[in-house]
Amino acid sequence: MIPKLFRFAYYFSRHDNCPWEFNKNASNFRKTFQKKYQNLLRGIEGIKIAQGGYIAFGSKLYPGDIDIGEANNVSSGAILRGKVHTGANVRFGVNCHIAGPVTVGSDTMIGNSVSVFGFNHGTDTGSNMSEQPLVSKGIHIGDDCWIGANATILDGVVIGDHSIVAAGAVVTKSIPPWSIVGGVPARVLRDRRFANNLELLSA
Repeated sequence: MIPKLFRFAYYFSRHDNCPWEFNKNASNFRKTFQKKYQNLLRGIEGIKIAQGGYIAFGSKLYPGDIDIGEANNVSSGAILRGKVHTGANVRFGVNCHIAGPVTVGSDTMIGNSVSVFGFNHGTDTGSNMSEQPLVSKGIHIGDDCWIGANATILDGVVIGDHSIVAAGAVVTKSIPPWSIVGGVPARVLRDRRFANNLELLSA
């Protein structure tokens, strides 16, 4: 009995954690089931999902202003809430948390456990922190970017097209296109057009 339950759980979790494999090896039954699930989500006011891609059953899309582009992959544990608009072919890794207002360009990868918060709290000394008002500038992540695992992007930041944010980085300021950034707080380490990636690993 246990092996059968394990196989069943594996069957319904494999693509939740590796959704980019879905179109390559999912069964027809699985594809039909996913299509029905996406249609169910499309019926919820405040959620728009273009065709293609994969939405994990273990992900959480909070109704509001969610607009997911064509062929997006949303992994298990991912949270999308607030105003979140994406281009085509965006990948959201396991347990990432995207809280809008956030826009994400096409062909961008958001790694596992990434935090992107398009708002902040006030810091006025005359009120307790729990009573501070929310302030928001929003976040934009450009096309063809890679946000490494456990990175954090703070409110007001623009990530230029074709950029890479290293794992664990905390991005507090906007970065130009083609940047490779890392550290806490993040700083520009290389320009992708002129950098040797092997050099980055030894920097």
